[in-house]
Amino acid sequence: SHVLGFASMGALAALFGRAASVPQRRRIVPLAGLLLVGPVTLLSWLSWHGLEPWALLLALAILSGLLASIAHRLQLGAPGAVIFIFAASTALQPLDSLTLLWQRSAAMALGVAAAVLLCRLTDHLRVVATTPQPAMLPSQKPSPTPSPGYAARQSLRVAFCAAVSAGIAHAAGWSHPAWAAIGAVAVLQGA
Repeated sequence: SHVLGFASMGALAALFGRAASVPQRRRIVPLAGLLLVGPVTLLSWLSWHGLEPWALLLALAILSGLLASIAHRLQLGAPGAVIFIFAASTALQPLDSLTLLWQRSAAMALGVAAAVLLCRLTDHLRVVATTPQPAMLPSQKPSPTPSPGYAARQSLRVAFCAAVSAGIAHAAGWSHPAWAAIGAVAVLQGA
């Protein structure tokens, strides 16, 4: 029961690819699962090694930037990197044993497996609407294509804002400074 929340977080992989075709969703959901399990395992491992809370928050901020960039690059869609960072933030709780680290990771992976299985079992029920795109008016411009350095800049921007917001919350003595990082990531998602 002490790792039930981690299993529930892993199941959030099913949120991704809801508007995608079946083949795309079959690619997206497992990728989202990896992006849920990996950061939780890494931050749990860092916590087990006794990193100070400020150092764990800095690691979360760096991961936030990387996850935002990866989610964008893989075009995982909504709900975006904020779910990965939210899940990773749950791993900031102190660990007293290596067993608990593996229990967290295994519970998360079990939740991901349940999400993948459920999505596969219900694929035949999905109807993805293919609505034609409305014609653009002459005054409208298409969204600009991100420049080659966009992912790196966005990753740094997200990491910086997550670090600053979590750092301020930590310095203020708030009980959940990771939530400040999550909020920073939420408002920085998108183009």
